[in-house]
Amino acid sequence: MKKILIILTTALIVSCGGKAPSIDELLAQGDEKAIAAKKTELNNQKASIDETLKKIQDYQNEHGDKPINTQVSTMIVKDTLFDHYIELQGSVDTKQNITIMPEMSGLLTQVYVKEGQKVVAGQILAKIDDGGLSQQIQQMQVQEQLAKTTFERQKRLWDQNIGSEIQFLQAKANYEGQSKAISSMQRTLSKTSVRAPICWYN
Repeated sequence: MKKILIILTTALIVSCGGKAPSIDELLAQGDEKAIAAKKTELNNQKASIDETLKKIQDYQNEHGDKPINTQVSTMIVKDTLFDHYIELQGSVDTKQNITIMPEMSGLLTQVYVKEGQKVVAGQILAKIDDGGLSQQIQQMQVQEQLAKTTFERQKRLWDQNIGSEIQFLQAKANYEGQSKAISSMQRTLSKTSVRAPICWYN
């Protein structure tokens, strides 16, 4: 009699426009028939929603934006050595500091190296104005050639016992003096080149 009364009361509430019981309320009541009916109702709603979503998706696939075709290129990947470099800032302490001073004073006209460049012993680093020494050497070489020619002629005459000994000795002394003077000037000219005394690595 109590079960019939509960069913009639529930039917009366639904028929009068009352709010349908929630899932939690149905589970609390333990009414298996009402729970099964609610499950069937929800499954029907789910099927209807799935069908509607499928229709929407089909429409979008047919009328929506077409996918953009992207050109794809391929390449063969080979095993190779990968060098990875990292640039860092820092300070370097040298084992030996060298102050390079020119042997000859003058105007610095040319620098042949850059900061941090590797150099070897004897390499020319800079050039100083020679003050016209190279031109003087050229003039002295002309005089040396003349003295050499005169000496060679006097020597041939002397070998043939022609001419005086003093003329032969003067020609020889003049030629040797010119050669030594040119050698001395060339050593002076070499001092206008500033050279590295040792190998230098930055």
